[in-house]
Amino acid sequence: MKKITLKLIAFVLFAISTTQISAQAFEAAPGLYRVQVQGEDLTLTIASQAVDGVWALTYEAVDLNNNNQVFLISPVEIVDDETGELVPNLWSFEAVAGNQGAMEVEDITNNNSSIVFRGNAVGQENRIDIFNPTRGMGTQIFSEAQGFTAGAKRRIQNFELGRVVSLSGGSPVAFDFIPVEALSTASNVLTSSDFSISNIGDQLNISSAALQINEVAVYSILGKNVLSESGISLSSVNMNTSSLSTGMYIVKIGTDKGFFSTKIVVE
Repeated sequence: MKKITLKLIAFVLFAISTTQISAQAFEAAPGLYRVQVQGEDLTLTIASQAVDGVWALTYEAVDLNNNNQVFLISPVEIVDDETGELVPNLWSFEAVAGNQGAMEVEDITNNNSSIVFRGNAVGQENRIDIFNPTRGMGTQIFSEAQGFTAGAKRRIQNFELGRVVSLSGGSPVAFDFIPVEALSTASNVLTSSDFSISNIGDQLNISSAALQINEVAVYSILGKNVLSESGISLSSVNMNTSSLSTGMYIVKIGTDKGFFSTKIVVE
């Protein structure tokens, strides 16, 4: 009986441990995340200062008050030229603190390129800001760049305190994607083309020609709900943002067909 009991306890502990790990995997839900090295007190962090216009991405100790450790992960819409359909599992990692832009591979011709924040790489030669965090059981981050010298997609590897984040060159890093605020759990994928969003002065106006808006919530970059409107069924919603401090906010829109999230800047 004792052996059976011990085995049962071990199984339960293993099951709980497995559940906790899998719960931190990236589950293809757009939102605000901290990206922490599994089993380590290290998280992806944007350096506090730029060097020659480049904001390095480094591994630093977890600091829940550091906005440079919070990223907006959003789907990227790219149409396949051959099929005419959206390419699946393409995501961007954007800074929510400051104006550093999106996480990008600094040089796609380098197998061991560093990962930095330096504006938006769209249209820039030898740079790319598209990643796939759904591979490797949803715990690894792959670059979706073409043109590496080895001809293969690369994943973020090697970690230690203060190290600049880079691609191939060692052991792949497994990450926990810890939600600060989940922005979408709907199976329907809505896009910016479904809405007209105007953010002028202290007035935020959201409208849709084809959807009924049921709720709107505005979140700070730390995930705090600062404005909300719910229990409605309207084609247009207007919200006064005069009570908000200057900065970036995330707007979550709930409709009869699903959810959509976007970011706004209050000036």
